[in-house]
Amino acid sequence: ERRGVIHCYSGSAEMAQEYVNMGFFIGVGGVVTFKNSNKLKGVVEKIDISNILIEVAYQVLTNNNGSMPFVDLWKDVSQEMGFNQTQFEDNIAQFYTDLSLDGRFLNMSQNTWDLRSRHTYSESVMDTDSIAIDEDDEDEEDSELIEDELDEVEKEMDEEENE
Repeated sequence: ERRGVIHCYSGSAEMAQEYVNMGFFIGVGGVVTFKNSNKLKGVVEKIDISNILIEVAYQVLTNNNGSMPFVDLWKDVSQEMGFNQTQFEDNIAQFYTDLSLDGRFLNMSQNTWDLRSRHTYSESVMDTDSIAIDEDDEDEEDSELIEDELDEVEKEMDEEENE
């Protein structure tokens, strides 16, 4: 049984192999896809990739031939890794972070994930202009609400004075 996951690994290939020998999985995030991450790429090349969560996720999605809801992907990866219930619960947040940072994966609508290589650029990029919030409008709305509340309080005070 595996003991756990060494998350965000950035050490040597030799140390990674020692962790694997002690019963740990190695977690490397999206950093491995950066141009200047030659050391980490060397680590990944030297150790058995079946011990790397994100690589297992890549294989699961490749074999699935399509997108998967995050929960189903995590269940498949956890099962492939042989996680017990505690490991399943303890590693889900880090796994989500690793998926988010690794440029090979695409978070689609409704928390469904797929391989970015299966999608066009326009499918994989969100126009954030459509979701931007104009803070000035929000401030004006807040000011109007406060003014309305103050008007109500003044009106109530005037009514009490006239009684």
